[in-house]
Amino acid sequence: HRGGVAADGKTGDGCGLLLATPTAFFKDIASEQQLTVTDNFAVGMVFVNLDETKAQHSQQVLAEEIIAEGLEVAGWRDVPLDLSIVGEIGR
Repeated sequence: HRGGVAADGKTGDGCGLLLATPTAFFKDIASEQQLTVTDNFAVGMVFVNLDETKAQHSQQVLAEEIIAEGLEVAGWRDVPLDLSIVGEIGR
């Protein structure tokens, strides 16, 4: 990650990192959420609108496309957020 920052000095440039999947972590989270995952699973991080209705619509559309590909959606997890440190552009 090159650490690019927007003009507001807070908002990142959206560049990501590619890391090995922390399998144990995701299996622990799945267990906490009472989701069942097999040894062969994938994780997607999806940024949806903070508006609940819009977020649910996005999740529905994405789930339909995933199922159309012959896969399953085990569940969704709301990741904890701290919006107090996010720049206005990112918010």
